Amino acid sequence: MVTIESKEKDNSALSKARIELALFKKKSEAEFERDKKKWINRRRMAWMSLFSIVLLTVYMFHFMDPERIEALKGTTEWIYTLFTTVVLGYLGMATYQDIKGN
Repeated sequence: MVTIESKEKDNSALSKARIELALFKKKSEAEFERDKKKWINRRRMAWMSLFSIVLLTVYMFHFMDPERIEALKGTTEWIYTLFTTVVLGYLGMATYQDIKGN
């Protein structure tokens, strides 16, 4: 036999479950938006690094003296290494996320 108290308990449990589900959905949407913004910023950083590599190369070969290029050899190697690491890091993490399925 179902009593009024048992119906009230069922309703309160159901409403708690609905509230928890709504909070979970809001949290999931917020996490999705945060992750989306992170990936947009990472992509921008990778593109800027790639463009910087191209611009530095064009500048060095068209506007700098060969003696000056030789003097800046160590510095440009570090710059190329840094920018290449950023681009490859983005590509690697994007591939990993695709494989992982997130």
